[in-house]
Amino acid sequence: MLEIGPTFEDFWEAYDKKVERKKCLRSWAKISHDDKIEIMDHVLKYVAFTPDKRYRKNPFTYLFNECYYDELIPPKRYGHFNAAEYIFDHYHS
Repeated sequence: MLEIGPTFEDFWEAYDKKVERKKCLRSWAKISHDDKIEIMDHVLKYVAFTPDKRYRKNPFTYLFNECYYDELIPPKRYGHFNAAEYIFDHYHS
């Protein structure tokens, strides 16, 4: 089946957290074309705001819970750390 963009592969590469691919693919197939456009617009910003994949939602959770409608909040900076990195480094060093 030919998929008119954005495609699942577009999403998968942009999201760049490679877990639960089959579940993501099934979820993607149920999403409307308009929502796929919304997802791609949102995901590029979301990934920029969460450069460390440890703090990024799993892609299936992102799709299933329609997180692409969530508000994007830029990370607060503490020196060269964002808040999540600061907490992780503070309690794990």
